[in-house]
Amino acid sequence: MVRILHATVAALVVLAGCGALPGGGSPDAPQQTVSIGISNNHNESHVVRVSTIPPEVEGLEVTYENGSTHRFDVSSFDALPRDGLRNATAIATTDSTGLTREFTVGPEEGVGTTLEDVPANVTVVYFVLQDGGHQTVRGAGVARCSSDTATTDLEIVIRPDGSLHSAVTCSDGSS
Repeated sequence: MVRILHATVAALVVLAGCGALPGGGSPDAPQQTVSIGISNNHNESHVVRVSTIPPEVEGLEVTYENGSTHRFDVSSFDALPRDGLRNATAIATTDSTGLTREFTVGPEEGVGTTLEDVPANVTVVYFVLQDGGHQTVRGAGVARCSSDTATTDLEIVIRPDGSLHSAVTCSDGSS
């Protein structure tokens, strides 16, 4: 299972890099809304960490299952090494331009939030961790919508068997 998780995270990082969108973020760049919904249908509590990474950063700091952290001097999420998220439990920008939210979701609970005025082309990275004495990664994912997206909706479902399902919907705000 751990090897599958590593392969999944590596594939997600590669896909995020392949899905890179042209242009960088600037102070006048368009903004979007990121909506996050989490449902836990499992019989154990989980911690879900969601981080938004703007198109341009001064660096990224990744925290791992063993508690260690590593700073990557990169200018974007796409420049993160392919194995940079292996065994990761959190990611943050070193320049405080990204947002991170953490949710503890008990059995049969759900939570949701909306992040306003997030830069267009933002990369959303999430980690689902088994809650307990030390947090074990159950899954991770990366989502990104195009620069003309007004709203990114991320839904994460922890199924009764502990497996994960996620869906991303990108909308341009028109009806």
